[in-house]
Amino acid sequence: MRDPSTKDDPIEFTFSPAKGEPYRLALVSGDNNASIVIVPDPITATDKGCTLNVVQLLPGFETAYFTGSGFAPDTEITFEGRSFDESHPIKTRTGHDGSLSFALMPFVAGKKKGKTTVRGLGTECSPNQLRMGFGAVVDHGSQLVKIAIALKTPSLRLAGSMVNERIA
Repeated sequence: MRDPSTKDDPIEFTFSPAKGEPYRLALVSGDNNASIVIVPDPITATDKGCTLNVVQLLPGFETAYFTGSGFAPDTEITFEGRSFDESHPIKTRTGHDGSLSFALMPFVAGKKKGKTTVRGLGTECSPNQLRMGFGAVVDHGSQLVKIAIALKTPSLRLAGSMVNERIA
């Protein structure tokens, strides 16, 4: 039987994630800490070695945060976000390592929920058709995700949060 209060025994966490919902966890002991962000049900698109990911920063994807890797270094990249009939042009620049990041607010005037599609334009690799829902209803589905973390000292305590609620 596992005893999470003893050294090296894992602590299990069970999440019921929405698509693209990040969970933030921190292990804290005095002046020492370690933190991680887990996205159990990621929204990802890939093409020719390029990857584009999106996570929700606010409930219902009021704000979406995109990260990407594998793009040409030091290059301007254009994406198009489309919600209903509205287009959201996005221009960003990759870093020296070919990574990028940008934020998008996908809502459309007069609509409480819907879907947004983001696609790359005019690049060697275009992770296309990354789709996300936005609005008041967030489907957590029936999928439960279990994650075990092994602590090296019993004096660590856990602190964390997720987009839609807090844990302590």
